[in-house]
Amino acid sequence: MTTLCFLRAKDGSVVLGADSRISAGSGITNDNFIKLHRIDNILVGFAGNLGPFTDTLRRWELEEITTIGECAVLRHGSGWTALLYDIKTAECSLLDADGALVPCEGYSTAGSGGDVAYGYLRAFKQPAGSRGSKGAQSLVIGALTAASERDAATGKVFELLCVGPTGRVTRVSANA
Repeated sequence: MTTLCFLRAKDGSVVLGADSRISAGSGITNDNFIKLHRIDNILVGFAGNLGPFTDTLRRWELEEITTIGECAVLRHGSGWTALLYDIKTAECSLLDADGALVPCEGYSTAGSGGDVAYGYLRAFKQPAGSRGSKGAQSLVIGALTAASERDAATGKVFELLCVGPTGRVTRVSANA
């Protein structure tokens, strides 16, 4: 599956992170797959069944979605989960495998390594929360690294989408 992380820093910046491994059953099929996407003002990170998610992503692009609510309505298939962040409203939600939207607070995780990553973020969020974007990036990389060490479906190559306090989005790559 994968590991996704979301973290909001005190300065208002946000980091959405994911590993880049794709697995099929017990086999690893790709270690360099992009799981973080941007559609207009919505950032999307996904975990789970690739086929239905890819169909949904194409549909979202064709329909030119602009809100997290539209993502839930235009969802296709099952077996996948997504973290969605709206740059304009600064809202984050988890779109779960059943299609429910669950609001995210200061941090959230999803995927097969999500429990490990959540524990890491929970243990260290206070020190990083007082820092800005760089501290949040380091914390998300640490959470993804912890997940990759304990979950075979989580790879050791990471991608981050970082949203600064002004709404500027940058893409960052890192390794465990």
